[in-house]
Amino acid sequence: MNELLDNTLAASQPDLLGATLKTFGTLCVVLGLLILILYLIKRFFYQRNSLGDEKLIRMIASFHLAPKARVVLIEIMGEKLVVGVSQESIRFLTKIGSSAKQPQDTVDTEEYIHEP
Repeated sequence: MNELLDNTLAASQPDLLGATLKTFGTLCVVLGLLILILYLIKRFFYQRNSLGDEKLIRMIASFHLAPKARVVLIEIMGEKLVVGVSQESIRFLTKIGSSAKQPQDTVDTEEYIHEP
């Protein structure tokens, strides 16, 4: 009679190890599908904003002036622009083009040579 009672109790208790493994396996499948879907969305939908491999807007440099204010050098379709970015607005500061003078690292020595 004890054997029959032990078998009945064992059959009525849930299999915790099996339930845990089944739950963990299902969680892994769901997370894997989520990661796959996010990868596919990123690959096929976010690349449509650019022309080929060249992006329309590229940030070249950024300099923080205050916690919520900075100066940013950006390139838009080949033109370099300097803009000021704050919490309230974005303002155009200047355009840097090919006609702008580039800083020189060397000094022209002909100005300083005096012939007697």
